[in-house]
Amino acid sequence: MNIEDFHMMDIEVEQLYFGAMAKFKIGSGGGIWPYVRGGAGLYTGSLNFNYTDEMKEAFMLANGFELEDESFDFKSAFGVNVGAGAELDFSHNNGVFAEFVYHIVSRELDVDGESEASSFNNWALHVGIHFGL
Repeated sequence: MNIEDFHMMDIEVEQLYFGAMAKFKIGSGGGIWPYVRGGAGLYTGSLNFNYTDEMKEAFMLANGFELEDESFDFKSAFGVNVGAGAELDFSHNNGVFAEFVYHIVSRELDVDGESEASSFNNWALHVGIHFGL
């Protein structure tokens, strides 16, 4: 087995957003409403290292104790997001939508010692239903 073929871990970044957004519809409608959106808020989350069973086994054989998965929290940070999408209305307050959103945020790991801020910009594609109550 080559060392390049050895899968050691999966790295997972979790990000949770608490904020507000504004949506501006474009055009006169006719059942389909394109729109642009923007928002801002607080981003929080964690960085997770999930070691494979093969890596845990190799570590145990080499060191005599078990390798545990690790998780580190990010310091909460303010960020912004922008996007565009479209709504397809079935009735006055009911329909479906699809949108693309780009999140812009710089984050630091919450660990002892010095840490550097890193960009955790990401995009999301949302598809769903909207309805009036």
